[in-house]
Amino acid sequence: MTKELAIQNAPAYYHKYIQLASDEDIIDQLEGGGIDLFLDALEELEELGDHVYEAGKWTFKEIVQHLIDTERIFAYRVLRFLRQDATELAGFDENEYARKADVSKRKLSNLLEEYQIVRLSNCYLFNQLSEEEFKYVGTANGKQISIGAIAFVMIGHAIHHFNVIQERYTNQ
Repeated sequence: MTKELAIQNAPAYYHKYIQLASDEDIIDQLEGGGIDLFLDALEELEELGDHVYEAGKWTFKEIVQHLIDTERIFAYRVLRFLRQDATELAGFDENEYARKADVSKRKLSNLLEEYQIVRLSNCYLFNQLSEEEFKYVGTANGKQISIGAIAFVMIGHAIHHFNVIQERYTNQ
């Protein structure tokens, strides 16, 4: 699936994430797509763990936990759509999830390791799909989205948050 096709099969609020993924084959991007940015900068980012750039914003560790939570939710959606389950899936409140996830005692390296494992699991899911299955569409949060679009969103979502970290947490 191409980015252009993914954009046609995704709600507008996901377009910014899809655009951040490259034009490479989606399967080739999935394994490290977005996560590799965090791993390459781990030493520099380690000290940001509990830092916020502004009161009321997420800590760096909360951002990584958010990425993990979101990947799990997206993978669940993919599985449901892949099995052609027509049940409309609920959305989720990412701010409420972040508020309820206590990452204060976790190390950043541990969170990033978990993120890698979750993504690797998702790679196994996506690697089995045919080109036709990437086009399967389901409804989540009241909007239709294709499996291929979700794959591009997973990559772009990580890139988006890495960019936020670079702009607002490390360039102060």
